[in-house]
Amino acid sequence: MTQSWPRIFLIGGSAEKSSYIRANLELLQEIFRDCSAQPYLWDLSECSLPLFSPSWRETLQPQEMLLIEEFILQADQADAFVLGSPVYHNSFSGILKNALDTLARQHFYHKPVALVSNGYSDRTACVPCEHLRSVVKELSAIAIPTQMITLPADFISRESQYVMVNASLRERFWQLAQELLYFTRLLRSVGASQTSIY
Repeated sequence: MTQSWPRIFLIGGSAEKSSYIRANLELLQEIFRDCSAQPYLWDLSECSLPLFSPSWRETLQPQEMLLIEEFILQADQADAFVLGSPVYHNSFSGILKNALDTLARQHFYHKPVALVSNGYSDRTACVPCEHLRSVVKELSAIAIPTQMITLPADFISRESQYVMVNASLRERFWQLAQELLYFTRLLRSVGASQTSIY
């Protein structure tokens, strides 16, 4: 029996529309499609989630609850994740933290995660990825070795959208996608073999 194409859930953690993170994740989305994967991009600047609360069901409007349920469904169906964030106060963004708080270990368990960040300095641009690694570990997921760091100089603005123009980084994005898909297929096969034992 052949397995379905891997489903990749990309979560953009910038609060700005037309952000560098959005450009990064759209590039990855294109690469995943070229690799016969099924990417789904959730941009938190366009589709923000209500502030996490354990008592959601008593306090949220039905439309807000439907939004949360859709987000959780996408995470549950995902075989792998891409988390992207700009540098906010020397870490990843609060809206991305809120989105992750919305989810649970069961949505991430033994799934690979790729990390992407953007900043204005070589010294700080990597910080969101490093902080997210510990979060991913706590969620019982596996952050892959390769991560992507971009700077504003890697882009041009075209029709109010950022476009990646750094050719070497575009190649590295391709490598990151290949690595994430490798771990996705590997972990899927391990999970299938463990299931067949019982």
